[in-house]
Amino acid sequence: MKLFFLLLFFSGQLYSKEYLIKFNSKTKKESLAIINQFGKTSEIPVRFAHFQKLTTEKYLTYDQIQTIQALVDVEYVEENKTYRIQEVFERGPLINAEDAGDLYSKQWGLKNTGDNSGGMWLPGVAGEDIAAESAWRVTKGSRDVVIAVI
Repeated sequence: MKLFFLLLFFSGQLYSKEYLIKFNSKTKKESLAIINQFGKTSEIPVRFAHFQKLTTEKYLTYDQIQTIQALVDVEYVEENKTYRIQEVFERGPLINAEDAGDLYSKQWGLKNTGDNSGGMWLPGVAGEDIAAESAWRVTKGSRDVVIAVI
């Protein structure tokens, strides 16, 4: 039941057969040579970790992903996906509670009343949220800001 709910509200979009590869340490040339057999790699420049983006012509098989995963300096491999709430995706990005309308009451992560979270056997806890309304009083953000979760 819960899985169906998640599938109903979230859609994963795969971007041109891309994979994100996180390395334990600086990328070794030997590992890149093996990975480049499957497609083209490019470094993702971040200070806190070592990532490569692998772009392929077709989706990798389980065995190909396992070959990459088995490399000593590879921590993990995952498809480059983005998840969006479909209703919000169709309406465009939301900036505040007024824009969200009746959807806002369902977003317990923004404002948890206790009634809009939890489950059948374990009720939600009022106030366990990110305090979005307090943050919105400070700023409502900017469409120029882009956030990526890696």
